[in-house]
Amino acid sequence: MTTVRAALDAVRGPVALLTAIPVAGPTTGVASPAYALFPVVGLLIGGCLVLADVALRELLPAEPAAAAVVVALVVLTGGLHLDGLADSADGLFGGRDPARRLAIMDDPRNGAFALIAISCVLLLKWTALLSLDEWPRIAALLLAPALARWAVVAQLRLFTPARPSGMAFAARSGLSPRDLALATAVALAAALGVLWPGGATLVPAALLVALAFGWYATIRLGGITGDICGATIEITEVAILLLVASSIGEWGDTWAAV
Repeated sequence: MTTVRAALDAVRGPVALLTAIPVAGPTTGVASPAYALFPVVGLLIGGCLVLADVALRELLPAEPAAAAVVVALVVLTGGLHLDGLADSADGLFGGRDPARRLAIMDDPRNGAFALIAISCVLLLKWTALLSLDEWPRIAALLLAPALARWAVVAQLRLFTPARPSGMAFAARSGLSPRDLALATAVALAAALGVLWPGGATLVPAALLVALAFGWYATIRLGGITGDICGATIEITEVAILLLVASSIGEWGDTWAAV
């Protein structure tokens, strides 16, 4: 019974941390083996989006259907990652030194940079999704959430927290190289399983986004925070959607054969 309970707790942790699905679990750190489930939680989110997309496209024209799917993604995550994006945008671009930038990120009020960042991300997701159809659309909806959440695992492992407390500090404290390796194996298997062989190019793309944003945050803040992780998820989702949309011609023969 104890083993079963521990296994359930390991699953509930990532779900509680990464989604708005009402499960009892920690909202800061998770058990070490559960980091491999981050991309699995992303696939769960993506599966919900695929189901919503199929239903909405039967009821609505293409443009509002795509917009509603983007809204569904916000609802599934409780807007948590968008909030991180908003705080990150205000802090990264609104302060003169790391201490002031971190203070701005703690301010619950949103400034101009936050509104601009949220608008750009939502618009890019909508237009990218609108340009996709059939299997490429399904693959993008599945892999964008999955690889974005895997990318955060890599970011947490490779960059130090900006504060000695908070989500990034708590999450990184239990994250080992083995956890990152397991999460990477799951992400790569998901990418290749959903999109062969083009999915292999999406994994390094997601990693590149996480590394670039983590590096920039370290320069501006002295490290990463939970808000930076949330922003990374949003930006990586955009990058994956745009990459799939831009690769339709290159991978068209493969998709046509699916």
